[in-house]
Amino acid sequence: MMAAHWYPGRRARLETALLRRYHARLLSLGVHGYSWDDCWEDYRASVVRVLFFLVGGRHPGRPVSPF
Repeated sequence: MMAAHWYPGRRARLETALLRRYHARLLSLGVHGYSWDDCWEDYRASVVRVLFFLVGGRHPGRPVSPF
């Protein structure tokens, strides 16, 4: 949500710090073998998925979802 809905300035200030906090929390809860680099790459891949979803969701010929 950060990448898709925040203005670039806000994202630049907060994105990495919040993601590092999230990663640290995962480790504190017992997640092992998940490096910061892995977390960052997963985050970047999720941003791409969200952008495709947002673009695809606005297709004029696509039926409206009941949800």
